[in-house]
Amino acid sequence: METPAEHTAWLLNAYPRREQLVNELHARPFVSASAPLRVSHLALLAGEGDGERHRQHLAALCERMGAPPPGPQAQHHRAEIGNVVLRWEQHTEFATYTVLRRGEFREPFESSALAEVPLDWLRNLPGQLLVALHLAMLSADAGELSTERLTSLFGTHRHMGATVEEGAATVWTDFRLQGDGFVRLLVQDHGLIPQQGGRLLRRLLELETYRTLALLAFPVALEARARLRELEGQLTDITRRIPELREQTAEQALLAELTGLSTATARLLEGTSYRFAAARAYHRLVSQRVAELRETRLPGVQTIGEFMARRLDPAMASCASVSGRMESLVGRINHATGLLRTVVDVGLQGQNRDLLRAINRRARLQIQLQQLVEGLSVLAFSHYALVLLGFLLGGLRSLGLAVNLDLVLGLGVLVVVPLSWWSIRRLKRRVLMPPGE
Repeated sequence: METPAEHTAWLLNAYPRREQLVNELHARPFVSASAPLRVSHLALLAGEGDGERHRQHLAALCERMGAPPPGPQAQHHRAEIGNVVLRWEQHTEFATYTVLRRGEFREPFESSALAEVPLDWLRNLPGQLLVALHLAMLSADAGELSTERLTSLFGTHRHMGATVEEGAATVWTDFRLQGDGFVRLLVQDHGLIPQQGGRLLRRLLELETYRTLALLAFPVALEARARLRELEGQLTDITRRIPELREQTAEQALLAELTGLSTATARLLEGTSYRFAAARAYHRLVSQRVAELRETRLPGVQTIGEFMARRLDPAMASCASVSGRMESLVGRINHATGLLRTVVDVGLQGQNRDLLRAINRRARLQIQLQQLVEGLSVLAFSHYALVLLGFLLGGLRSLGLAVNLDLVLGLGVLVVVPLSWWSIRRLKRRVLMPPGE
């Protein structure tokens, strides 16, 4: 039953990027693959702005070979160039070129798919080569491959392999660089349908690409580990010296050392965090691709999954260990900083306590001195008052008045001294009283 035109989704107010979100799930489909087939795969590290350089470089090849070029904003492209199919994909930090060449061949790795691509174009590829892989897919009628035959193809008996896709194919590799600088992968088709073969090839190519990208973090981890050991030693020395602090200048110097150590650790963490995070993501993708192969063991041959578990997983564990040690060091530095600040605060509190005690002693001395001066002032004031009173009484006696001088001065003491004390206290209150009160 057909949907009426008025009920189509295109008439509704759709999210502007709805179609892009739906199509993203179907982007970058791999081509169908069936034996006999030869594949060459390159992955190059791409820095900031290298994506446009890769697109222009591919466009130049397409124009040269008479194939449609990629679009202005394209992130992937497929082109038929001569007898091969060339696929280009641009990723966040790398770009891949995959060349597929169909047709019969005598030896799997005698002539690669890259032989159909101009050599001068290959030499001028932007970026730094990270992954180079030759893959050959044999048909089932090629016969069983003996150990001697595999040893001659890989140059060593230390190859690994397994049947995959529930027995639909067998894969062999040794993950070693050959004399031409390429890793070799050999696949024998036992009944793959073309779409299944295409998915298998994509998994194998991504497995080698993501394995190498994950290992980019390993040299970084080795360098960071040496630097981390130095920083941990410095922190241990600083922590040991904290309880021995006695002077404020020493505390400030140690705090400056701790601040410098924190800065160096933050710089180291910042310089490695992206690489370690990317390694974790790539390692997860490698594990997923290995699981998707659905390997079945061949007698006496190590599987690809076992190889990854023995060789790749320990390297990733080392990276995770270094990353964890850096995070732990940051926490230990913060703890030591808090401890040192506590020591400094306790020292400052002790200094403040001693200072307050000294201030209190000075205040008590000042009060005692003030009281002494106040008492002496009362005595001085009373003395002068009584002297003046004595002069006054002496003058009265000279006029003939009968005045008992001793009696009046004695009684005057009882009046003058309290009056002097009261006057000085009143004057003191007026001087010390805040304005407006």
